Amino acid sequence: MKTLDYVQKEDRPGTDRDWFLLDPDIVYPVALEHLEKLVKKEIDTPSYLTRCVTDARKLPATAFDLARKGFSDKFTQEERADRAGALEGARLVFTALLREQNGEPIGVHIIKGIKTDWKL
Repeated sequence: MKTLDYVQKEDRPGTDRDWFLLDPDIVYPVALEHLEKLVKKEIDTPSYLTRCVTDARKLPATAFDLARKGFSDKFTQEERADRAGALEGARLVFTALLREQNGEPIGVHIIKGIKTDWKL
């Protein structure tokens, strides 16, 4: 996944890193898909993502489907926790890939998307 295709560089003069705007409506769907492929071993896991992928493999298979549902949908407490785990895993994988592909330290600013479906 080419993460730089899904973000906008943010102008923050005087900082020691590159800053990026992440729109959850754009980033989460592709990040979830990528993490799911890593979990299913459809693609190789880079060493710097091993921990994230190992943690995601502990989630039930339904977690990724739950993560794609809206925040306001009805969930049990366990489903809400599984959903949050999948979303957090996707965010961690995306930002780790972004940092690796950018080649320098990064900062991320997750903007408020049009939809609220991506809330944890």
